[in-house]
Amino acid sequence: MIDENGMEGKVCHIDKLPCIGEKCGQFRFIEGQNFQTGEKVRRWDCAIANQQLMQGEQSAYSKEMRDELHAFKRFVRISCEVLLDAAGHRELIKVVDDRMNHTAALTRTEELRERNKTPVKADA
Repeated sequence: MIDENGMEGKVCHIDKLPCIGEKCGQFRFIEGQNFQTGEKVRRWDCAIANQQLMQGEQSAYSKEMRDELHAFKRFVRISCEVLLDAAGHRELIKVVDDRMNHTAALTRTEELRERNKTPVKADA
Protein backbone atom coordinates (compact mmCIF):
# COMPACT_ATOMS: atom_id res chain seq x y z
CA MET A 1 0.00 0.00 0.00
CA ILE A 2 1.34 3.42 -0.98
CA ASP A 3 0.54 6.33 1.37
CA GLU A 4 -0.32 9.92 0.37
CA ASN A 5 3.40 10.86 0.22
CA GLY A 6 4.25 8.14 -2.29
CA MET A 7 6.28 6.23 0.30
CA GLU A 8 5.37 2.58 0.60
CA GLY A 9 5.46 1.59 4.27
CA LYS A 10 8.77 3.36 4.98
CA VAL A 11 9.63 4.43 8.50
CA CYS A 12 11.75 7.46 9.40
CA HIS A 13 15.23 6.53 10.59
CA ILE A 14 15.29 9.47 13.02
CA ASP A 15 11.99 9.42 14.91
CA LYS A 16 10.57 6.00 13.80
CA LEU A 17 7.33 7.58 12.54
CA PRO A 18 5.92 6.94 9.06
CA CYS A 19 8.03 8.62 6.39
CA ILE A 20 6.63 11.96 5.21
CA GLY A 21 8.61 11.86 1.96
CA GLU A 22 9.33 15.14 0.20
CA LYS A 23 8.08 17.20 3.16
CA CYS A 24 11.07 16.01 5.20
CA GLY A 25 14.32 17.99 5.40
CA GLN A 26 16.34 14.79 4.90
CA PHE A 27 14.62 13.94 1.61
CA ARG A 28 17.31 14.49 -1.06
CA PHE A 29 18.13 13.62 -4.63
CA ILE A 30 20.58 10.70 -4.37
CA GLU A 31 22.90 10.22 -7.34
CA GLY A 32 25.97 8.03 -7.60
CA GLN A 33 27.05 4.44 -7.84
CA ASN A 34 26.35 1.72 -5.32
CA PHE A 35 29.86 0.57 -4.39
CA GLN A 36 28.60 -2.88 -3.36
CA THR A 37 26.62 -3.75 -6.49
CA GLY A 38 28.04 -1.30 -9.03
CA GLU A 39 24.56 -0.15 -10.10
CA LYS A 40 23.89 3.52 -10.90
CA VAL A 41 21.61 5.25 -8.41
CA ARG A 42 19.47 8.27 -9.38
CA ARG A 43 16.42 8.81 -7.20
CA TRP A 44 14.76 10.93 -4.54
CA ASP A 45 15.13 9.25 -1.17
CA CYS A 46 16.03 9.71 2.49
CA ALA A 47 19.61 10.89 3.03
CA ILE A 48 19.82 9.09 6.39
CA ALA A 49 18.70 5.78 4.84
CA ASN A 50 21.31 6.17 2.08
CA GLN A 51 24.18 7.21 4.34
CA GLN A 52 26.14 3.99 3.68
CA LEU A 53 25.86 4.59 -0.08
CA MET A 54 27.18 8.14 0.31
CA GLN A 55 30.04 7.02 2.59
CA GLY A 56 31.12 4.46 0.00
CA GLU A 57 31.05 7.14 -2.68
CA GLN A 58 33.11 9.46 -0.46
CA SER A 59 35.61 6.69 0.26
CA ALA A 60 36.10 6.03 -3.46
CA TYR A 61 36.56 9.78 -4.07
CA SER A 62 39.12 10.00 -1.24
CA LYS A 63 41.14 7.12 -2.70
CA GLU A 64 41.08 8.77 -6.12
CA MET A 65 42.27 12.08 -4.66
CA ARG A 66 45.04 10.32 -2.72
CA ASP A 67 46.30 8.68 -5.90
CA GLU A 68 46.23 12.01 -7.75
CA LEU A 69 48.13 13.68 -4.91
CA HIS A 70 50.85 11.01 -5.00
CA ALA A 71 51.16 11.39 -8.78
CA PHE A 72 51.53 15.17 -8.40
CA LYS A 73 54.08 14.69 -5.62
CA ARG A 74 56.17 12.43 -7.88
CA PHE A 75 55.91 14.98 -10.70
CA VAL A 76 57.14 17.80 -8.44
CA ARG A 77 60.03 15.70 -7.13
CA ILE A 78 61.17 14.69 -10.62
CA SER A 79 60.84 18.28 -11.85
CA CYS A 80 62.97 19.55 -8.95
CA GLU A 81 65.61 16.91 -9.64
CA VAL A 82 65.78 17.84 -13.32
CA LEU A 83 66.06 21.55 -12.55
CA LEU A 84 68.70 21.06 -9.86
CA ASP A 85 70.70 18.74 -12.11
CA ALA A 86 70.56 21.27 -14.96
CA ALA A 87 71.68 24.05 -12.61
CA GLY A 88 74.62 21.97 -11.37
CA HIS A 89 73.32 21.49 -7.83
CA ARG A 90 73.35 17.70 -7.70
CA GLU A 91 74.06 17.76 -3.96
CA LEU A 92 70.61 19.25 -3.34
CA ILE A 93 68.81 16.38 -5.07
CA LYS A 94 69.23 14.24 -1.94
CA VAL A 95 67.70 17.04 0.14
CA VAL A 96 64.71 17.24 -2.23
CA ASP A 97 64.26 13.47 -2.08
CA ASP A 98 64.40 13.53 1.71
CA ARG A 99 61.87 16.33 1.96
CA MET A 100 59.48 14.90 -0.62
CA ASN A 101 59.61 11.32 0.62
CA HIS A 102 58.65 11.17 4.29
CA THR A 103 60.05 7.67 4.85
CA ALA A 104 63.41 8.68 3.36
CA ALA A 105 63.48 11.70 5.66
CA LEU A 106 62.75 9.48 8.66
CA THR A 107 65.49 7.05 7.61
CA ARG A 108 67.96 9.95 7.27
CA THR A 109 67.00 11.20 10.74
CA GLU A 110 67.56 7.73 12.19
CA GLU A 111 70.98 7.53 10.50
CA LEU A 112 71.99 10.85 12.02
CA ARG A 113 70.85 9.73 15.45
CA GLU A 114 72.88 6.52 15.16
CA ARG A 115 75.91 8.48 13.98
CA ASN A 116 75.65 10.81 16.99
CA LYS A 117 75.44 7.83 19.40
CA THR A 118 78.84 6.47 18.44
CA PRO A 119 81.49 7.72 20.85
CA VAL A 120 84.13 10.00 19.39
CA LYS A 121 87.71 9.09 20.34
CA ALA A 122 89.69 11.99 21.69
CA ASP A 123 93.22 12.55 20.49
CA ALA A 124 95.84 11.84 23.15
